[in-house]
Amino acid sequence: MKKIGEALCTEKVLVVLDDVAEEQHIESLIGNYSLYSGSRVIITTRDKTIPLDERFNGEIRRYEMPEMDAPVALQLFSWHASDRDSTLDDYRRQLSSEIVSRMGGLPLSIEVIGSSLKGGGKPVWEETLLNMKKVPKKRILKKLKYSYDGLDENQKQNFLDIACFFHNKKKTNAIYTWTSCELNPLSGVEILTERSLIKILDYDKFWMHDELIALGREIVREDSKYDLGKQSRLWIAKEALNILKTEE
Repeated sequence: MKKIGEALCTEKVLVVLDDVAEEQHIESLIGNYSLYSGSRVIITTRDKTIPLDERFNGEIRRYEMPEMDAPVALQLFSWHASDRDSTLDDYRRQLSSEIVSRMGGLPLSIEVIGSSLKGGGKPVWEETLLNMKKVPKKRILKKLKYSYDGLDENQKQNFLDIACFFHNKKKTNAIYTWTSCELNPLSGVEILTERSLIKILDYDKFWMHDELIALGREIVREDSKYDLGKQSRLWIAKEALNILKTEE
């Protein structure tokens, strides 16, 4: 970090901070260093309250990302719903337009649902569209759950474990756990990756989008009827400790 800080002071740089959730994320990288003249910092965040004025002396421009344009959204969907080097037939193209129009221009939803339809027959596409017509646009978790419902039982366990425990953790740790539980980890990870439910990052770490993490944890809560003591997974240390003390 010290070397990065020194570079910020002595060279004109472009710094990109993605998905900043709190001020400390900026502090840990930039600290008290002054940016070299002409440098630029791009920050993406879903929290408008994160203070920036005190951190940067130069001009600050705020830009709210709009929904994805329909043609671009359709292109992204088609890319994931086809084999990427092939095109969709006329019937699926028509269904694609209807499906994408109900996703509210949300890239994650487009990517996940498109991937889940790849290789699926016309009845699967029609059923997906029918289900989406029953769901208000803003309820993204309900949309994403279609892809979860399409997993087999072992793959569902893989998904929930990553959402609760293994996000940003090395893949090997999870593989050992799943192997001991006979959950077919290698094929499960392959399916989750193919359906864009997870990604494998540098250093062989799992990555899952925040919305999918929220989905997985909500599924765990719903399965236990929101009774903490009956949850299949506890990912907050304080809650787990309280449950253990109660059982004692």
